[in-house]
Order: sequence, then structure tokens, then C-alpha cells
Amino acid sequence: MYLHTPQKGDIIELPKGASTIDFAYAIHSDIGNHVFGARINNKMVPLETEIMQGDIVEILCMDKCKPTRKWIDMCKTTLARSNVRKYLREHGNVIDKMLLS
Repeated sequence: MYLHTPQKGDIIELPKGASTIDFAYAIHSDIGNHVFGARINNKMVPLETEIMQGDIVEILCMDKCKPTRKWIDMCKTTLARSNVRKYLREHGNVIDKMLLS
């Protein structure tokens, strides 16, 4: 299915059932790693929202936002899942230590 970015109208191709997290990682891994929300057709939606053909998707990012293990279940694409796993492998110990403190 084909989706559009709001600024330039770039077209991003994703499989049916893809979420806003998949869309964020399709744009760039750094955007995916810092996504905190999304707008689909100018409406705020949760990260797990399934994107439909022709939607205009805007990804909202913040530096302090990071992937969580829950995201793996929300991803449809291998690209997004592998990026979340990679981030958790590289930063998981720091996150787990902060939670235990």
C-alpha cells in the first residue's frame, strides 16, 4: 500500500496492516527511535494505529522518547522490528538499570 508524507507528499510503500511505527522507521531509523505520536489525515492517533492506503501520515518525534519492548508487537515490517530490537540490545541495559534504581 502507498502512503504520503505531509510536507513534500513523498510516497512510502508499506505492507497492509502497517502501523505508524512502521511508517516512522521506513522514513529513517532515527525518526523511528524517537517517535512519540502520529497524525493520520490531520487526526492524532496512537502509535499502534493501522495505516490505510492513501493516508497522509505525520510522525511526531521527541529526543527523550525511546522504543520499548511493546513496540515489537505493534510492528508489521521486519525493518521496524529489527530496528526496535537493535535499539533495545544497544540501550536495554541502561533502561533496565534505570527502572531498577
